[in-house]
Amino acid sequence: MIEDLPARLPPGRSQRASEKAIRETVAVLPLANPAQAAREVEQILDGMLATTWAGAERLAALEHLRAPVGSLCDGIERQLAAEPHPLSAAATERATSAQRMQGKLACAYALGLHELCAPSGKVPMFKGKLAAGAAVRGLVHSDHALVWAYRQYQSPPAGTWRRVHALHAFASEMALADQPVDDALAEGAPATARNAYAQVLLLAMSNPYRFSARELQEARQVIRCVAGLCGISRAGSHGIGVDTDSDAGPGYIAEDRVAAGSGVLALDVAPVERVFDERRALLPPGVDAIDLPQPGTRSLTTSVRFLARLRAGWGSAPRGHARLGARHALDIVVGMHALHYALAGNLDFSNFVRHVHGDAIMVGTHELASAWLASADTTQPQHFRAEVLDQSEGGYRLRLAGADGLRMRMGEVVGLAPTDEDEERDWMVGVIRWLRHDGDAELLGIELLRREARAAGLRPVTAQGEMLAPLRAVELLDGHEVETLSLLVTNQLARNIVAAEVVLPARASDWGSRASVSSWRMGETAALGPACFCVTLERDESGETA
Repeated sequence: MIEDLPARLPPGRSQRASEKAIRETVAVLPLANPAQAAREVEQILDGMLATTWAGAERLAALEHLRAPVGSLCDGIERQLAAEPHPLSAAATERATSAQRMQGKLACAYALGLHELCAPSGKVPMFKGKLAAGAAVRGLVHSDHALVWAYRQYQSPPAGTWRRVHALHAFASEMALADQPVDDALAEGAPATARNAYAQVLLLAMSNPYRFSARELQEARQVIRCVAGLCGISRAGSHGIGVDTDSDAGPGYIAEDRVAAGSGVLALDVAPVERVFDERRALLPPGVDAIDLPQPGTRSLTTSVRFLARLRAGWGSAPRGHARLGARHALDIVVGMHALHYALAGNLDFSNFVRHVHGDAIMVGTHELASAWLASADTTQPQHFRAEVLDQSEGGYRLRLAGADGLRMRMGEVVGLAPTDEDEERDWMVGVIRWLRHDGDAELLGIELLRREARAAGLRPVTAQGEMLAPLRAVELLDGHEVETLSLLVTNQLARNIVAAEVVLPARASDWGSRASVSSWRMGETAALGPACFCVTLERDESGETA
């Protein structure tokens, strides 16, 4: 539990290693100045971690720090709620500060538990409740530290998972894992070390790097409802294996996981899945809202679709495509601007329109195409090179190094192409499904949308006949001549959009095709991510084609 902590020394003459001293220090924290208060809280925790204490005294003192740490972290979360991802440097520093506070608090509880039970390693008489509380607090604050790492799409801090496993193992060995512990700062029924550990594991199994900040909080709420149903056993042959001797969780993706059995700890999620299926079976057809009971409080309302997303990362659900190992490279462009530029043959949007139709093209029955040409953007996007870790028909797992300055977010559209030096390359189109910063590299999970695509332009038309500003778009090709178009755009179109004019170049693979500007009726729109929408358009026979 304490192998990664700094060496401790007896308190100096000016130091007061007592619960009273910490209580008095916390009482004068400048909470009206959150940044200063956070720095002072970290200094208190650093001092406690570097000093020897009596175990019971340390644990009593830490209780006074939990409320200010929770308040400061909640304030940081409220500030970040309005921040788009990727976070700015200032927002990242605030999030990192919250992660450090939670991580140090978890370390301090682990250290207090160690001191309480030293030197024999046994719980002193009549101290079982205090020891159980320390284990639960350590696991809860480790969970918060991990969530702050997920919130930033960062790999967990070194030592966090090892400490999580050690706290649960000690509680189990001392027969304290199922002892309920009251927590004035948390809603619901009293927590146990076993349930707290299951929550940490189940969230990691769900691959939290797939979720937005809002979805991450919803996932935690759902998991809090059902984590107690999970089976945790070293004798189990079902579920997901957990290597408790490593500084790692159960594996954020299937490729990182170990099989149950062979003496490893196993987390069985089948009881949770049965509850999800039973609750869903009770719903009337077409109803998406579903209620889950929460121990000790009101039920939680979530959606069937979100539960499907949550359990998609659990090992009991088979993959849609077989994964194949790989060690080749692909070039990648990120964002609609970069993808459109690459598909257009390294032309910006206005030059793309000019190249397809010329400066004097008539757009349908409307005025000259000057509006199309007004949206010039001369910024030249960058290509980056990524290593393919594995692949399937459905997508790729990539490692991207040396991408300084590249700002990525979940649900963003990307282009992938072989690392040829030719000017004209076939770009595949995908969307980022999960993202994790790992040191100097980025780990990406890419869902492949289409292996063939072409640049396009889309100009929405309202029900009142008003033509709006043109947008970059990407056509997803399927190799068949159909009466519909599938276009990717980065902005969700307003409800009053009923039609669109679409600029399409000739297909490179079809000598008989030609460039066109034509009118199309609006069909359905599907959200593929927060900044990626697939719009289906139906041919409007009354529209002119150039």
